Amino acid sequence: MLYTHNRHGLIISCGRGWLDEYFNDLWIYDYREDQWKKMDQTYISIVPEIRYSPIGGTYPGYEYSSDLKTNLFLGMGRSQYTMYDNMFSYQFTDLRSLTGIWEYGN
Repeated sequence: MLYTHNRHGLIISCGRGWLDEYFNDLWIYDYREDQWKKMDQTYISIVPEIRYSPIGGTYPGYEYSSDLKTNLFLGMGRSQYTMYDNMFSYQFTDLRSLTGIWEYGN
C-alpha cells in the first residue's frame, strides 16, 4: 500500500489484502469531514495495475494557496507474479466531486 498525506487528507492507494487480493483503488481520508472518500477512476482508461509495495508520494509537499493542485506519484511495486518498473501520477482535479486523472510515465 502507498500512503501519504497533504493538508487536505491522508491518501492511500494499492495494496494487498486478505488471501492475496490485490488493489489499485485510491482513497482519501478527509480531515475536515472526518470520513473516507473513494476517488473516481471509472472514466479514465489509464489506471495503475493492481499491486502492493509501490513507492511514491505527493508533490508538492506544501501548497501556496487553498486550492488543491497536488499530484500523487505511484510507481514500481509488485503483484503475485509481476514486478513493475512503471510510474503513474494522479492529478486531483476536484476533491468535492472526487475526480482526478491518472497519467502514465510522469
